[in-house]
Amino acid sequence: MAAVADIPTATAAPPPDPVTVAVQDQHLTQKLIAQARCILGAHRAEAEDAVQTVFARAYERRGDFDPARGSIRAWLGQFLAYVCLEIGRKGRKPPPRVVAPVPATEAGRELDLDEVRATNRRFLERLTAEQKRVVELRELQELTYDEIAARMRITIPNARQLHSRGMGRMRELAALEGRS
Repeated sequence: MAAVADIPTATAAPPPDPVTVAVQDQHLTQKLIAQARCILGAHRAEAEDAVQTVFARAYERRGDFDPARGSIRAWLGQFLAYVCLEIGRKGRKPPPRVVAPVPATEAGRELDLDEVRATNRRFLERLTAEQKRVVELRELQELTYDEIAARMRITIPNARQLHSRGMGRMRELAALEGRS
């Protein structure tokens, strides 16, 4: 008869890999995508690409994760911050946009470019100084919000807000003049 020490004992399954568990967590994935969209000011597809890059890097370095030092979400958040910085450094520029639409006159002809510029200048003059500067930097010089924030020494969310409010005010002015 075999001794008690010779009988194999059932061992507990190894603990699940936290990186694998995190990648399979749809709630966490959606939070990371939302965070990437906020950081990048990007469309969902671009944010999803950034999160996929984060997951790939996390798998490569999963041995570095130490639960004693922080949560998996914080660890992945750091990867996301670095990935977004890399995307920003690649010089991603927003597509060029027209500040105000080129409307047609009553006679049905399109306005000439000088008239459109004069209208836009008139609308810009009715904005606050900060809104005007942000709209000019974003729309005319095609700078990113990061670049605008650095240049004006304001936060990125503040740059976004000033741009949004300035563009909204310009749309209101265009509607009042019947140019929307």
